Amino acid sequence: MNVFITDGQKSSIDGFTLHSFYEDDTDADKVTLYSKRNSGDKTEGPVVIKNVDMYDEGTPVQLHGASNGNRHDVVFENITIQQGENPSGNADATTHGFNNASLEDKPKAGRIDYRNVDILAPVGEFGLGNRGGTGEMDVYWTNSTINNQGPDFVFNDNMNELWENKQFGIFLDNIEFTGYFPKTGYMEGNAPQEQSGEYVYVRMRNCTATKDGTTLYSEQSGTYTSDGSDEGNDFVLIPTQLMTYAWGTDVSVTSGNRTVSSVEITDSNGDPRTTDPLDKWTKQTEPYLKVNLDTAIQAGNTIDVEWTARVTPQDDYQTTGLFVARPVLNQSYTTGQGPFTIDLRGVASSQESRDKIIYTASSGDTSVVTANVQSDDYTLKLTERGSGTATVSVTGSIDGVGQTTDTFTISIN
Repeated sequence: MNVFITDGQKSSIDGFTLHSFYEDDTDADKVTLYSKRNSGDKTEGPVVIKNVDMYDEGTPVQLHGASNGNRHDVVFENITIQQGENPSGNADATTHGFNNASLEDKPKAGRIDYRNVDILAPVGEFGLGNRGGTGEMDVYWTNSTINNQGPDFVFNDNMNELWENKQFGIFLDNIEFTGYFPKTGYMEGNAPQEQSGEYVYVRMRNCTATKDGTTLYSEQSGTYTSDGSDEGNDFVLIPTQLMTYAWGTDVSVTSGNRTVSSVEITDSNGDPRTTDPLDKWTKQTEPYLKVNLDTAIQAGNTIDVEWTARVTPQDDYQTTGLFVARPVLNQSYTTGQGPFTIDLRGVASSQESRDKIIYTASSGDTSVVTANVQSDDYTLKLTERGSGTATVSVTGSIDGVGQTTDTFTISIN
């Protein structure tokens, strides 16, 4: 049963309470707050739904279904989903998924915002996934609590074919998960070098997951002081409580006259952990940092190591301003077949602003290729001038918010 159904027009739904009572003579298996018709995908949004309290009083409730229409431009804000006096207990029905529509003539990447959306009713399996569509989509979920009783945080495998261009991005900021998070191998796609295949495109900041008294983090910092067990070794092993693999680290020796030569992500034995995203079942939670030193720690000596470990590297996701969300891959073209074009929608993104991003571009060697953004502000036109390789810089900006720049190479052969 759908409460609100739209055709994508700009609209606002503000302030109400919903109770979903069970009746034997109805065939509703759940109550869905919002749905968009499959027709009329020219969203003129955003559709804003805010200040809503939803109570499961015998029939499960959910924000939206997993595949009922293409949601392109929606904001959910200040919404609470909780159990009433006689809840259904069918927590699986609160799983959340969505479609990303083809961008067609839309001026920017698709966007869904979940702001202060607390899912307090237990979720049997909290899923984020793309159920179809080919357009770039940014999903920002911020300042929320999610009662995920799992067993896992799930990414829909139907998304995998889209990861080659990192079309579907999920950004989580200040999220408190009570229960399970994440599935052991599903978060390995936070590598800054990810290029293709089944890499899962998820970014996290300030997130925690607590289960059975143990809390895991998306970032963690500390000071490690060596002890007798480290003497004679040219490395130290630092335990973390990260949710998964540490793709970003900052480590330095602050006391003890040693220099860090490298940092490896390992298990408690010092054996490297895999970075293969296809190895989805490799346990990656709570990795160790193996900090390799230029010289061994002598008997009777100690060192202090300041360290920070992040699931998402610092530059890969910024919560203010703009950042490069989908770096353009290096391109190679055959001479005589130009001009060439690249769609820049989704290259840059901003958590704090939903405004259209304006792109500009320049070429480091105009004797090889010139680079100009067309009047739509997102189509990059590359005009060949000769053979060779040139570095192209693309800058995305929003007035009053900031800008960010991506660089890549263009080869004309």
